[in-house]
Amino acid sequence: AASGTVSPSAAVEEIADLLTDLEKSKLTPGEVITGIGDLLDQLGAAEATEELKSKLAEAVNALSLRLAKIPDEALSVRTDGATAKVEVDGDAIKNQVSAVKSAVTLAEKLEQIGVNEVGNLALEQIVVKLPTELASQKGFTVELPAEAGEELVSANLGLAVEGPEVSLSLPPEVLKKACDTAPNLAGLELAVARREPSKLNPFKGASVVGNVAFDLEANTITAEGKKESLKGSFSKKVTVTLSLEGIDLGGIDRGRLAVYRQKGDGSWEFVGGSLSADEKSYIFETDHLSVYSLMEFQNPFKDVTSHWARETIELMAMRLIARGISEDSFAPDQKLSRAQFAAFLVRALDVEEETPQVRTFSDVPPDHWGYRAIEAAFREGLVAGTGAGRFEPERAIKREEMAVILAAVLKRNGIATALTDTQRDEVLKGYGDSDRISEWAKEGLAVCVSKGIIKGRAEAALAPLGSATRAEAVVVLENLLRLLGKL
Repeated sequence: AASGTVSPSAAVEEIADLLTDLEKSKLTPGEVITGIGDLLDQLGAAEATEELKSKLAEAVNALSLRLAKIPDEALSVRTDGATAKVEVDGDAIKNQVSAVKSAVTLAEKLEQIGVNEVGNLALEQIVVKLPTELASQKGFTVELPAEAGEELVSANLGLAVEGPEVSLSLPPEVLKKACDTAPNLAGLELAVARREPSKLNPFKGASVVGNVAFDLEANTITAEGKKESLKGSFSKKVTVTLSLEGIDLGGIDRGRLAVYRQKGDGSWEFVGGSLSADEKSYIFETDHLSVYSLMEFQNPFKDVTSHWARETIELMAMRLIARGISEDSFAPDQKLSRAQFAAFLVRALDVEEETPQVRTFSDVPPDHWGYRAIEAAFREGLVAGTGAGRFEPERAIKREEMAVILAAVLKRNGIATALTDTQRDEVLKGYGDSDRISEWAKEGLAVCVSKGIIKGRAEAALAPLGSATRAEAVVVLENLLRLLGKL
């Protein structure tokens, strides 16, 4: 229609009618967007009154709520024993994606006439909100056709599934990985199953909070009905929200709460996360789906309660970086072996332990407790042998050795470590024993001192040839992780 064929006041009334029909589900978001777009085409830019802009801003808010969420009627829910199965209508997702794309065009038109709330129309994901009655089930699966997943990927939209106890937000990169996995893909499935805390076998010092433990899985389904779990890590992280509704956090130290992942071998890995401001949910991010539980950590080590490094030891034990020499003993002042440092290091830097086909060091056999950690640290370039194919795993590590390894980690992580000889000597000259530092270790030790990773044992003594203690090791690793932004 020609510009100016609709007056601003008439447009306000027509938009009000469109919003009423949207509210009553007589019109879809896509149809309302088309209607508003047509009205704007019939207006001149100068005719956008404040009343009209206000009504358009109201429309943006109403549409943003409807655009994000798949309509309830598009969900088919049936219970199969203890598990609920939810199928999402593919056409509903297709229509929703189409509406989201139309909203982008509408947002551009609105900006041109001075409506500023258009950011609400720029969606990053489509939401499937599950019925609250699913809380009584032991789990649920959400299935959607492969074409619907591909539709989301093509529009660079993620998928959020909001359950009564667990919600997952999958970025488009994860959906793309799923869509690219099987050549004859028919569907995608997200599965959430409640886990019995008594069967989880938490690590020493940890206890499951409020039975919050779930197995999260993403599956592809072929045309023949064959299911396969989505393996490996995702390039972008999935956000998981655990509901704490009805769970009493009284008496729980908020700083000791964290999510942990149970690996296939039953061992645990620290994930972290954060408590929401209203304390009604706990949110974490992960790059692969597995068994997760919210736990509270209590220090199990009786020999650190009055130790100078107690707080750091507890923090690093909670993060499963520092482990004791027994279930209730950390031995903080014991000399740290090269094997122990390699194990601390790979856990601190999230390096996956590995079992190679052929061992690297003649004195670290496959049945050595630190074999997998030492092999992983060596392959990652974190540690080296001591010559002649040996590692000397039980030898106490010197403080200067530890410093050289940590300086190399800083360099690998893009932190400037180059020092001139003058700068190096300037850093070290305040220590009375700096002349005892081995020539090969001077730069590494100077870097660690200048970055605040290693401090002197006494005010004027670095003790470069002294054996590092287990407490000193966790303190320097905490300093390292803070510098790398990992703590």
